[in-house]
Amino acid sequence: MLCIHQHFLFGVSMYRNYAAVEALNHGCEAVDKMRKEYRMRRDFVH
Repeated sequence: MLCIHQHFLFGVSMYRNYAAVEALNHGCEAVDKMRKEYRMRRDFVH
């Protein structure tokens, strides 16, 4: 309950808002890059 109360009092800091916007706008590129890297490592092992 204290955690919920703190969020109502203080809200989310601006740097977290900026990070969220950046992730929503450019997150797919990072996920695609991670997928390609995972596939390369997976295929190397098998």
